Amino acid sequence: SYTLSVDVAGGDIAVTPADFLQFGAWFVGATAVDSVHVSNVGTGVLHVTAVSAGPSPFSAGPESFALAPGAQRAVAVRFQPTAAGQASGTVTISSDDFDEPGVVVALIGTGVVPPTLVISPSSISPVGSNPNFW
Repeated sequence: SYTLSVDVAGGDIAVTPADFLQFGAWFVGATAVDSVHVSNVGTGVLHVTAVSAGPSPFSAGPESFALAPGAQRAVAVRFQPTAAGQASGTVTISSDDFDEPGVVVALIGTGVVPPTLVISPSSISPVGSNPNFW
């Protein structure tokens, strides 16, 4: 009789936030940066093989990295609205996790038009004969 033991050691991914990342409202052309935290709760090294976000105006990085057991790393997620209105997308983190090779987090943000500054009157002139007195 023989006994077979199998030790499945490997990385196990955990992501925070697990459901969605809310950027709120940002002016068109501005860039907001937030993070998704990736942790390895497994017993072996976790290899993150790809990080992608989309569609535009969302982006993320770094693209790949390795995490030792118990380690964590922040993945920067950027929102740069190019038009007014709500935008939604996803960030996908792919890894060699056996039972969860791809983790998807929803992304939500709103682009708003920056205010227009109007100055009135368009010019001013000195009062009296002293040019330093306004």
